[in-house]
Amino acid sequence: MFGIFKKPKPNGLTALPAKELLKPYSHLLEHIHQQVGVPDSHWDAIYLKFIHNFAGLVQLLPASESHHHSGVGGLLTHSLEVGLNALKLRKGKMLPLGVSAEVIEEQKELWTYAIFTAAMLHDIGKPLTDQVITIISEKPERIWTPLTETMPEGTIYRVSFRRGHKYRSHENVALLLASKILPNSGMNWIASNSDVLDDWSFCLTGRKIESNTLGELVRLADQTSTAQNLSGTENISLPTSKSIPLHQRLLTSLVHLLDEGTTVPLNRAGAAGWVHDDKLWLVSKRILDEVRKHMTEQGQTGIPSDNTRLMDELMQNSIIIPASEDRAVWKMTVHVDSWKNDFTCLCFPLTKLWLDQSAWPTQPDNIKVLGADTHLNKGKEKETKNNEATINTDAEKATKKETDKTKKIRQTKTELDNLPLPPGISIDDTTPQIKNETTPDEYDKPTETINGSSDIGKDFTEWVSNGIADGSLSINVQSALVHTVGDNKDLILVSPLIFRQYAKNHDLDYKQVQHAFQTLKLHTTTSDNKNVIKFETISLRKNKPPKILNGMLIENAEEKLGIRLPPENIHIKMK
Repeated sequence: MFGIFKKPKPNGLTALPAKELLKPYSHLLEHIHQQVGVPDSHWDAIYLKFIHNFAGLVQLLPASESHHHSGVGGLLTHSLEVGLNALKLRKGKMLPLGVSAEVIEEQKELWTYAIFTAAMLHDIGKPLTDQVITIISEKPERIWTPLTETMPEGTIYRVSFRRGHKYRSHENVALLLASKILPNSGMNWIASNSDVLDDWSFCLTGRKIESNTLGELVRLADQTSTAQNLSGTENISLPTSKSIPLHQRLLTSLVHLLDEGTTVPLNRAGAAGWVHDDKLWLVSKRILDEVRKHMTEQGQTGIPSDNTRLMDELMQNSIIIPASEDRAVWKMTVHVDSWKNDFTCLCFPLTKLWLDQSAWPTQPDNIKVLGADTHLNKGKEKETKNNEATINTDAEKATKKETDKTKKIRQTKTELDNLPLPPGISIDDTTPQIKNETTPDEYDKPTETINGSSDIGKDFTEWVSNGIADGSLSINVQSALVHTVGDNKDLILVSPLIFRQYAKNHDLDYKQVQHAFQTLKLHTTTSDNKNVIKFETISLRKNKPPKILNGMLIENAEEKLGIRLPPENIHIKMK
């Protein structure tokens, strides 16, 4: 947004002193100084020294390979932007919560410093976990490790990106690098208040629920900077500024999701896509919905809600190979070992997604995508009207099937609408009521083994864990699909709605997902060996009888799933 550096020379980047790195950001630093409103001596000692230490460590590194702020100096630019955004959002926030005005005033500057430093440090682990920095001015060349050394001025270095690293692993090392950057006086100040230290530490390590208001401010500040960069709206008043075309933003978000490796699993039963013949076949509705969701969560605007519009954008800019001149989707059959299923897919040449061939996902030998070769060969010749009619009919049937499934999901969603809200949140008399739902006999049949069920069950469990961790799966609120109960924080999976939701997103039958989860034996059964347990929901309104909620129970869920859960929902109890 504020920094402009020349493109790196082919032989690498040069390590610069912090003052030179920060020259393009003088206007932004003035804004930050104004926002914190502290005396110059205070500013120099704990703010400016921190910023200089930060710049000296990150140098001209990018924030990502192909996502936001991927250019030279992108990590420094993004971090300063997030810091300023967080300070703006902090205005008007009374911290800490639930204390007197005197205490709020007394701790005001401390919370401001914690928010600013957490915002700037939120991506500090990336040079260690996501990137490989090679010092090429030394002979022999060697890998630079930011944990143990500062890069000397004049050093020539080259940046590459690690393949297959765990998503968000940079959060695990943020505290290690933070101790190298924060001045001792600043670190001691944060550590002087246990509430500040807890929220600050939880924020840097990605524990969003525990980091409370501080973590939410950093999340929103990060989202704003990312959205502005991806949408091309930074410095839009400058004559040279241009917004980024929609097709480029779609492609950037897609590649980010693929590189992340959790939202869009590949090359297995129940996955979102499969590699075949140097092309990536992605389940059309699922991938477009995920890309739109990702872009929306980052605050990007101008994203069509109609998937047809998105497909037209990809076709017109030759990002996908269409099934015909006027149809983007292909009807394919995918085999993974003994598992198989039919899908409507979009076909992406790998060269359109990754210029670097080493970044391409592998194609396992046990995967077959049937129909691809036949359709692509016919596409090179003149297709007959019968062939066109067959392709169109198949795609239309698949689209109608997805539409019918979506309607069914929407209808069943009302079953949870009477679930009580947490204390302090009001509801009115127009809130829909949860329906008494008897448990179908098939839910309580002995667990059967289904082809690919182990992978599907594990994928479903990972989806639940990630959803709770990143906030995409609501918990302990009205209409949520998961709830915690008891002192041990047991986890209720609302059944069958949560399995239907996952199945809808992954083009599967929800019964198959449910049985696959049961094979993992993570849940607790009743004394008569039933999988689904009945719970009572207690309404906030007086004189209203409790309602029944069906669910599968994972006892000691924090230990079994490896996640942190909020306190129990006191409005739910076992019947």
